[in-house]
Amino acid sequence: MSCFGKNIKKIRKLQGMSQLEFGQLFDLKRATLGAYEEGRSEPKIETLIKVANHFSISIDKLLTQDLSINELLNFRTDLTGEAHSIETKMLSKIPLISHANLGKLKPDSFKKDDFNLQIALPSLSDQDYYAFEVLDVAMSQNNHGVFPKDLVIGSVAELDNLNTSDWYVWILEDRYLIRKFIAITDGDIQIQAIHRGMPEEQIAISEVSRLFKVNSIVRHNFSYGETELETRLHQLESLIKETPPPKKTPTHK
Repeated sequence: MSCFGKNIKKIRKLQGMSQLEFGQLFDLKRATLGAYEEGRSEPKIETLIKVANHFSISIDKLLTQDLSINELLNFRTDLTGEAHSIETKMLSKIPLISHANLGKLKPDSFKKDDFNLQIALPSLSDQDYYAFEVLDVAMSQNNHGVFPKDLVIGSVAELDNLNTSDWYVWILEDRYLIRKFIAITDGDIQIQAIHRGMPEEQIAISEVSRLFKVNSIVRHNFSYGETELETRLHQLESLIKETPPPKKTPTHK
């Protein structure tokens, strides 16, 4: 489970707000807020963004760090009524393309104004950044990679400057795919998920209306990944599979 529930409970108490009052601020039912605070449920992306933006707390910190009272006091004035210690100019707001607004995707224009949802992140460079919600487990393997509700942050990329070691967000007519680039052959692009068992995919160059290189990831749930023991077990399993069985020695009667 993430630290979201613990953190919003601390914020609510700093505000001196009841669950009902806090819930009304973000269009949440009291029971839903209670489930978050008790760690029985995780928030939707839209709720997470609203809370993070309202208090100018990064989504990553809100989810993965059990923030102390002192840390929370450093984020925004609304918690205490004091002056902001983080200036607005230190945060960059970028559009979020998620499952909720996927139907409004306009590949032909893809203007930032087309997307109502935005997230605030520590200042980025002058590149054109967009955030994309991860919708499947295609780019995950064991405990590594990205999972549904994670976000990938991408900058605009060009087809003539792709790298096989990078991940990209491929914007198609009514959907987007997060995949590795493999090669371009005969007008088609070969792309690959990292999930075991998923084959390479082929999309026509003409299908790709926009392309973004994945630069960073915002996780919905923190994971330590594979432990040392799990790594050694996987290595042993691979070794056993690769080692041929011993030849039987003929017996003489």
